[in-house]
Amino acid sequence: MAEPVQAAAAGSGAGEAPGAGAVAAPPDTAEGKALPTATGAHVPALPRIFRFLASLARFEDWLLALFVVFAAPLIVHTGRSTGGDLFGPGDPFQGTLRLAAVLAALVCAAARVRDVRPGIRVASFFGTAAVGPFTGAVLLVGASGATALSLTGTAVEAYAAAAVVLIVLARFALPPLSPVVRRALVTPFILVAGGLFWTAIDAVFAGPLVSGGAGSLTVATLQSLVTSPAFLFLLAFSGVYYAMLVYAPRQVADPEGGVLAWAIRYAMFLAGVVLGVGWLRTLGG
Repeated sequence: MAEPVQAAAAGSGAGEAPGAGAVAAPPDTAEGKALPTATGAHVPALPRIFRFLASLARFEDWLLALFVVFAAPLIVHTGRSTGGDLFGPGDPFQGTLRLAAVLAALVCAAARVRDVRPGIRVASFFGTAAVGPFTGAVLLVGASGATALSLTGTAVEAYAAAAVVLIVLARFALPPLSPVVRRALVTPFILVAGGLFWTAIDAVFAGPLVSGGAGSLTVATLQSLVTSPAFLFLLAFSGVYYAMLVYAPRQVADPEGGVLAWAIRYAMFLAGVVLGVGWLRTLGG
């Protein structure tokens, strides 16, 4: 009767490293071919790296990337095809969206911050480098909204007065807002800014960058786009735009993310722009 017990004990100890109770390392881990997960399963290192990079992006980054790929260029193409001027007067819908997004962003900036991370005090953005770009972004989007609504004189003053009242109420009447609520408040502003970015592309680069014969979106189309001189200027322009109209408002909402995280987020935005311009070229500009 003792032999089965000894055999079972010997079987359970198979693969153990020298020393009582030691368990051998899973195969391939030492060579770096696989990495452990929380469930004990082993996955290739490369997909895990991709998942790590993807985790640096937030919901707003995916939403903005999809917007600049599909919605914004389609709006620009439709507006140009019908003779509309998305950055000029006489567009009440766009103007209303822009001015409403500005008000929401100002509420986010003025409201108090609720500390949701124990032991970490969230500093006010007024002491950070995001103040200047955020102010410029608010002025740009607000001016474009007022232009689209054809507001002048008294109407502009009334809007400014309403904004001041809203800022005071947000500061002293609203309870402290969590980062999730603050991010939701600035998301419309970021999407509106994405639309403005495409109007700038349409106004400045409609000839050398966006125009092209109708056809299919191919690798050759994207290669010709990326290597064009106009794209190099677009690359620099998109960096300035992103810092002012995306990075700064999101730092106002929730100051987070390191250099690698924001580099990944900007790369997503730029890839969306390239794909958007590419398929817009297939429509014939």
